[in-house]
This record gives sequence, structure tokens and C-alpha cells, in this order.
Amino acid sequence: MLAKSSLSVRVLFWLFIIVIALLPFHAFISTWLISNFGLEPLFKAWKELLLFVVMLPLAVWVALKNVKIRDILIKDRINQLIVLFAVFNILLAIPAANGQQAAVAGLLFNLRFLALFIVAEVLALSVTTQKFRQLVLKIIVWGGMVVVLFGALQVLLLPHDFLRHFGYSKDLIPPYFTIDNNENIVRILSTLRGPNALGAYLVFWLPLLAVATKKLWSQKTVIKVGLIVIWLASLLTLYGSRSRSAWIGVLVAGATLTLLQVNTLWRKRLLIAGSAAAVILGLCIGLNFNSHLVQTTLLHRDPNEINTIDSDNQHADSLNSALRHVISRPLGTGVGTANLASTYGEQANIVENYYLQIAVELGIVGCLLFIALLVLVAVRLWQLRSDTIAAALFAGFIGIFVVNLLLPAWGDETLSMLWWGLAGIVFVAKSKKVVHSK
Repeated sequence: MLAKSSLSVRVLFWLFIIVIALLPFHAFISTWLISNFGLEPLFKAWKELLLFVVMLPLAVWVALKNVKIRDILIKDRINQLIVLFAVFNILLAIPAANGQQAAVAGLLFNLRFLALFIVAEVLALSVTTQKFRQLVLKIIVWGGMVVVLFGALQVLLLPHDFLRHFGYSKDLIPPYFTIDNNENIVRILSTLRGPNALGAYLVFWLPLLAVATKKLWSQKTVIKVGLIVIWLASLLTLYGSRSRSAWIGVLVAGATLTLLQVNTLWRKRLLIAGSAAAVILGLCIGLNFNSHLVQTTLLHRDPNEINTIDSDNQHADSLNSALRHVISRPLGTGVGTANLASTYGEQANIVENYYLQIAVELGIVGCLLFIALLVLVAVRLWQLRSDTIAAALFAGFIGIFVVNLLLPAWGDETLSMLWWGLAGIVFVAKSKKVVHSK
């Protein structure tokens, strides 16, 4: 794969592999390191430092040296929009409206997955593309299996506070989360940084697991048993996250992938069956709306608690506040003025919708740029849907799009960098203009 590659490509390749391999465990590893050695900024930002200080400059250098690679990248409208979006972010980060640290954090968070997308494209054009893609897929699949198996253990066997042995605490990341502070209603996080981040990651993971299952099901019995175990672990982990947005996202992604993979006759049958199942489920929920199960699972509200925290009202208040903010400041208030990046600044502002977050920071124009980018990506994936991995990415993309309406899912590095990194490889892998560096 790297036999004829330059030193720059070799270094870029191995750094990319390291980042992809460690992303599912970043929160776990960094929490343990910080709890033992301090140096919180370094251990939290190691991947961004590698990406923006080493990997992206190397990728640009490789592209500039090879005219064919450079031309392919420059002519791609997705890359053109990424560059425009990046320039827009930089311009609106300069005023540092919420402080310099928040502005820098906002730039890194808004652009890291797009930067990795570019790096992935350059690498896929510079090495044996199919082998590179297979290696990255294997790494993602093995990482996903570890995440869901550990998640299943958290649901079934491990003590709720097991992660405290690895430095998890209220000062860094809690070892577990609850609903309404009820210790009997626990939300797991596996190796990610929270239950919602875990749930959103599974919206990306489950379509990939589905296409892997379809490919491997004809193998030996032991492979089939292993796949069944992984599926059970994945579903247990999804349930244990108690992330309602993820449940919706998984249903949407699953329906999308199913409709892409079946013929017209079965598509009609599945639509009818799915509609009937939705009606029956709706009736069951309606008839048992006041039950403890429905209240805690769907509404995240314990009916036995008098002073409960209504998370739905909190979501609604956050969205209303963000909408008013965008209407009153249509040009945006600058990078670093919303969500996680804003917590590094003078005033924290949590927006539970990724698109509204972008609108708060970059204004209506910046938000439209980002949505246009997403539309182009969706169109490209649709064009490549005959490729099973592209179909899985498309299904996950639709599910994640829905999740981002309820939570800032693209703000989580594990999900966003893995999805966009794999997408960059898939887009180039289907191109007939594959280039090998000399």
C-alpha cells in the first residue's frame, strides 16, 4: 500500500490511522491521563494539534506536489464549499467575541472533521485506495465492537461507578449519568464522553454493522454467532444510553438503509409493515402514557419524584433562546459563542441544535453555507449508493441529520471525525481518477 509512497505520505498515513484508531477511546484515555498527570488542554486537544499542526499541512504539501491530486481536490465543489466555510469561520473568529480561548476552541471544533475529510481524500488519492479503505473500515469496526461490548457490560454487569477507577469524576466526566438524579435510572457512556455522544455514535455504527453482517453472514457459524453477540451488545448499549434522539436517529438510519438495499416489491411491503408497526407502537404508548416505563424512557421524567427536572422544557427553552438570538443577530455573534467552545470563554451558551449553533456563531449566511455543504455531501452519497459503504454512510448521515436537530451531534469528535474521515475515502475511492504518488 505504501511501497512507492513518499515520506510525507507515509507520515500522513500513520498519523491518520492513529487518530482513527484512538477516536472511539479518546474520552476514556484522556480522562485517565488528565486525572493522573494533569495537562488537561494537551490531552484533550492532542488530535486537533496533530490534525492542524502536522496532518493538514502535510496533506496540502502532498497535494501541491502532485498536479493531478491538486486538480481533483480543487475542482470538487464539496471542497470548494469547505474552504469557503473555513474562511467564514476564521473571519468570524478574529473578533473573539467570547474571548480568545473560546474563539480558538470554536475554530477547532467547527473545522476538525472537515479538515480530516480533506486529509482522507489526499491519502486515498495517494495510496492504493481500496486497501486503504479496507484497513480504515477494519479499524472502525474493531473500535465499534469494543465500544458496544464495553457498553453492554456497563448495562449488565459492571457497577454504575466503575469508570471512577479510571479517573472519571464530576470535575472531568462523570462515571455515569442519571435521569432526574435518580440512581435507579442510569445512563451509560461506554468509552465516549456522554450518553448522547454514545447514542449519536451508534447512529453511525449500526448501518456499518448492518452492511458488514450482510457481507459476512454466509461465513462460518462462529462468525454468525459473533455477529449476533455484537448486535445484541449494540442494541443493549443503545438502550443503556437512554438517548431519545439516538433512538430516533437509528430508526431513521435503519429505515433509510433498508429502503436502499431492497427491491421495489420488498420496499412497498416494508413501508406498509413499518407504518403498521408505528401505529401499533403509538397506540401502546398512548394507552400507557402515564406508566413509569413511558415517563422515564420517553420523557426522561420520573413520575415518583415531586421536583423533577423536565428535560423537554429545557430543550424547548434552549431552542427558543437560540432562535431569538439568531433573529436579533442575523450576522452571528462570532465563533466560540455557542455550545462547548463557549464554556472556554466569558459566557457559556448551550444550543441543543447543531444548525442553530452554527447560525448563532456564523449568522444566517454561515448556516446556509453549512447546509449547502451537507446537501452536496448527501447528493454525492446518493449517487454512490450502489456501494454498500456509501449506502451505510448515507443512512447514517440521514439519521445524524435528525439527531442534530435535537443535539449538537457534529460537535462530538468521535462521531464527526470518523464519519467525515470515512466519507472522504469513499468519495475518492469511487473516482476513476485515482492517483498514486511517485
